[in-house]
Formats: sequence, structure tokens, C-alpha cells
Amino acid sequence: MLTDLSIQSLRDRMLLLRSLPAFGPLEDGSLSLLAEHMRLRSCAPGEVLLQLGEPVYQAYVVLEGELCWQRHGRAPVRAGRNDVVGWITLLARDTHGISVTAEGETLVLELPADVLEHALEDDFGIVRNTLRLGAQALLAARGNLPAAPDHLPAFDMGVLRPQPRGLVERLIDMRRVPLFARANAEALIALTRSTCEVRYEPGDVLWRVGEPATFWVLVEYGRVHCTSSHGQAQDTGAAFVLGIMDALAQAPRAYEARADTLVVATRVELESCLGVLETHFELARGYMAFLAGAVLEMQAEIREARGPTV
Repeated sequence: MLTDLSIQSLRDRMLLLRSLPAFGPLEDGSLSLLAEHMRLRSCAPGEVLLQLGEPVYQAYVVLEGELCWQRHGRAPVRAGRNDVVGWITLLARDTHGISVTAEGETLVLELPADVLEHALEDDFGIVRNTLRLGAQALLAARGNLPAAPDHLPAFDMGVLRPQPRGLVERLIDMRRVPLFARANAEALIALTRSTCEVRYEPGDVLWRVGEPATFWVLVEYGRVHCTSSHGQAQDTGAAFVLGIMDALAQAPRAYEARADTLVVATRVELESCLGVLETHFELARGYMAFLAGAVLEMQAEIREARGPTV
């Protein structure tokens, strides 16, 4: 019975949040903030919680029953017990929003979007965990390779510069990356200062399978041959950000990266980057929006390949 669930107390709500992957690693203070503002809601069959074209002003944790949610132009999806609906869409800043409808008698916990946004800004642990979960989802979806086979960018060797780039040149190049196109200048300068230019000779190994993923590289010139532990291979070239998902996911390297030619790249250390993100929230928010959007698209493509779920 829906009314038999014992989640009325703050402690019970905190324990429930602690059991969910999206919120489990949070500090007690952040969990308490979310739990204090959560509202228990009983939904009648067919009741509409969110509509397409409107902002996502709530996220929902399904306690009993089912919710049906749908993005613009995508197939509907069912969410069951302990699933979180609306959180990734909120993170992605998807202007189309989602529609959410109760399939039958359904009990949910509502989390106001403004409280979630405040918690993100107030507790960097939520940001770090969100980046980790998003990166893990993308790694799994693309088969632990640099890119899904049907999403691998066209190969380009790039242009070999005669001299190493200075800070200003690296800053300009960073600004060309879509993720950083609208980033605050101060934040982008801080991020660029934490990077360095590296060169690999033909045959040099950037990393091997199973090594800790503590950095990633933005390739400026050259070809890098990547081979998974299952023998699958991909070649990546200029403008490719290589190894970032492994690092953000805090997972061991899933593939070997070896220079086929001279490779010139910008190296970004994970901890240095996270330090900049902790200081500059809008840059961190941009990272989360980028990852969440990529996860939504990848999940939609996988679902549609498998057929409708409702």
C-alpha cells in the first residue's frame, strides 16, 4: 500500500536519498537540505506532473507505482521504484523540458529545482558525483572506447605549429571548444593556467589499459591509435578530447592510447581541473549540462534502438 511507506521523518528521507546513486555520496548537510524540502505526493492515474515546453521545476523520486516521461521528439519511457525523473533534464538545461504522467496510483517525492540548484552550488561533492555518474554512463554507452563507433568525428591531423603555444594561444584554443565558448574569462584563464603542452613521439604510449585515469589531453596535432581490452580500435586526431570520461568517472583506463605520429596536445590534470571548477561554479555547471545532455541523447538512442518501452 502506498500509505504504508514510512518516509515521513527527515531521517527516513535522508536514508532514502542515501540509497540512490545520484545522491548517495553526499554529505549529511546536503542530504538534510534536500530532505527538508522534499514533499511526499500521491498521484492519481493519468495525473500530469510536468508538461513539454515548460521549465523542469521539480524532480521526482518514484517510491511506488510508475511514471511515464517523454522528451521532445523521443519515445516515452517508464520509471519505476527508486528511479529519479527530471534530474538529468534539469542538469542538461533542456529548454524543451519533459512531460511526466502517473501511469497508475503512484507515490513520489518531489524535489524543487531551485533547491537542487542551490545544493549544487553549495556542495561541490554533488558536482563531483554528478560528473562521475555522467561520465560512467557515457563510458558504458560507447563501449569503453573514446567515442561510440557511429559518433566518431571525422579524422583530422590538424596543423603543426613551429613553436610551442603560449598562454594566450592556449586560451584562444580553449575558447574554441564548444563547452568553453561562453565560459567566464576568469574561469577559463584559471583552467588554462592549470594545463600544459605535451608532445609524444611516434610509438609513445599515452596510457595503457587499467592505469589510473588522472588526466586527459586535447589533441592539437597528430593521430592517436586507441585499442580496447577487447581489441576494438579507433583513431583520433586534432580537436579530440581524449581520456576525459575515464578521468571524470574515476575509472581505470579502458583502452590503450598510442601515438601513431608526432602528437601535440594540451594536458589537463583531473584534480587541477576539479579545483578550478570548485572555485568557478558556472564553469562546473557548464560541465554538468554538457555531460547531462550527452547522456540524455545517448540513452534515447539506445532505447529507440531497442524499441519502445511503453
